Formats: sequence, structure tokens, C-alpha cells
Amino acid sequence: MTPKVSVIIPVYNVENYLREAVDSVICQTMRDIEIILVNDGSTDNSGIICDEYAATDERVKVIHKPNGGLSSARNAGIEIAKGEYLIFLDSDDYWGKPTLIKELVDKFVKYPDADFIQFSVYTLSEKNVLTPGRPIPEEIYCDGQEAIYRAFSKNNLTPTAWDKIFRRKSIPETVKFVQGAYYEDEYFLIDMFKHLKKILLSPIGYHVYRIRTGSILHSGFNAKLRADYLDKELYGVNFAKSNEFCEGLYFKYYFSAVRFYKNSLVLNNEIDLRRFRKPLRRLAPSWKALSRVKNDYPKSERLIVVLIKIFGTKFIDNYLKLRKLSLPF
Repeated sequence: MTPKVSVIIPVYNVENYLREAVDSVICQTMRDIEIILVNDGSTDNSGIICDEYAATDERVKVIHKPNGGLSSARNAGIEIAKGEYLIFLDSDDYWGKPTLIKELVDKFVKYPDADFIQFSVYTLSEKNVLTPGRPIPEEIYCDGQEAIYRAFSKNNLTPTAWDKIFRRKSIPETVKFVQGAYYEDEYFLIDMFKHLKKILLSPIGYHVYRIRTGSILHSGFNAKLRADYLDKELYGVNFAKSNEFCEGLYFKYYFSAVRFYKNSLVLNNEIDLRRFRKPLRRLAPSWKALSRVKNDYPKSERLIVVLIKIFGTKFIDNYLKLRKLSLPF
């Protein structure tokens, strides 16, 4: 029988957390699910644990593959998923509510045209302190691309994949998680934007996001992480600049890119910023568009954008270093 929901869990060297993640799915009150564990070349006991679950629960499917990264693992899970809906769970996180999937699927009954539902998240610190991480105070139904872009530019819509349940048919076959880059979730969401029609942001949810030393985004900003961040921001700028209804989203990405470029320059991080100079100037807002920004962004950031438009980033590099205009990231 075809499962209603496919839960895709990428697994890599998480033997200390994996059982908590998988158990939180197995105990869901909605039984019509498949659980896809993608062992991405683990060198600890994670692969063995995956096989143990498959041996005791027929809903569990295991893929063992060479290490290719989080995106590769998620894409492999999507390839074999058979559910009407897809949901991703990182193997060091877990769900704290056994009715989570049922409540989300029930929401799809109420909103049958929604492409995905975003739900609330809690954050678990390394000291085991649980706090609301991304609360959604009330339901927000975004009907149409303009409403979706507005929700994203206002940070109501998050750039992550693991706090959403997707209608499978709403994900085009051409949209995949980008391999070899950090921030793969945001690339995925940006690529989906032009295909989205309606989404729901719901207070439902009890996804527990674990902050731990050694995870991808909590291991310190190395040079690749910083370069990938700038690449991702400029990817968003390119998308927003070429689509209608996207001015707010365009400003969000462009000013974020400028801020991060400036901080990386002032802090003298090990990142080659030269390849970002031309894109930052080429993608700068027009004077007319810049006049509409008003006080939405700090005056110091607007000044830097003006300098980029007039002189380019090569000129302002020395200006920024001399002024030490540092904003904390």
C-alpha cells in the first residue's frame, strides 16, 4: 500500500542521537508512513542502527551510500520516496509530539491547494534547555506568489527544509538539493519559489532543533562557509531581480550580501572577496529603487550601497578598512 507520508532522514555519524530521532517518528500516531534512513557513508555505528530499525519495522527503508553530503542524502531519499507528502528530519533532531504528522496532514485537508506547510520549531541547547525557536503565533495562509515573497522578505517564511511538510507533486523533478554547498535548504527553496502558488504557515509543530558542537553550521565560520553564504545571497538577489513581486525579497538578499561582504572584509576573514566585486555592483538597486528603501535598512548600509553603485567594491574596500565599519554578523 502506498504510504501517505515519506519521512526522509539523512544519517552521518550520529550514533548518539539517531535513536531519539527515529523513535520520535516511529511513535507517531499516524501509522501510514514510510521512514527512509539514508546512511551517507557513516564511519561509526549509525549504519548498524539503521539496519536494526529496518529489521523490526517494515515501514523503515535504509539506503547505504558513499558519503556525499546532506544534499546528496536528501536527494537519494526523494528518489525512492512514495508518499503523497514529504518531510525531512535531520538525524540529530527529533519531534517532541507524537501527533505531529497527523495534525499536519489534517491541515492539508483544510488547505488542499497548499504546496507546503511550515510548522513551529523548538531549540535544544547543549545544556538541554528547550526554548521556542521559530514560533508561528497564528496561521498565515499565503495565496499567490506576491504573498509568499512578502512572507519570506519579512522572515515569517524560513529558508530551511526541515520545518516544512511538502506536497510531493509540488516539487518539480528539476528542483534538487544543491550538492557541495552549505545552505542547501535555501537554494532548494529559492528554486521552488517560481513554482509555488499557495503555502500555509502554521503554529502546529514540535520539531526540536538541536544545537551541538560539530554540526555543519555550528562548527565556526570557515572560509568555504563564508564564501557559500555570499554565493547564496547573490543567488537570491539574481532570482528576486528577475521576478515580479520580489522587490522586498531583492532588498533582503542584497543588503544581507553587502553586510556580509563588509563584515568579512573588516574582520579580515580567510575568504577571497574579489570574485564578489562585479556581481555586487552589477546587481545593485537602481537609484529609483534605492529611494524606496527609506529607513528599512540602516543609513550606514545604504551609504555603502551608494558607494558600490558609484565606485564599485574595489574602491570601497580601503574605505571600509579605514573606517572599520563593522556590524556583528
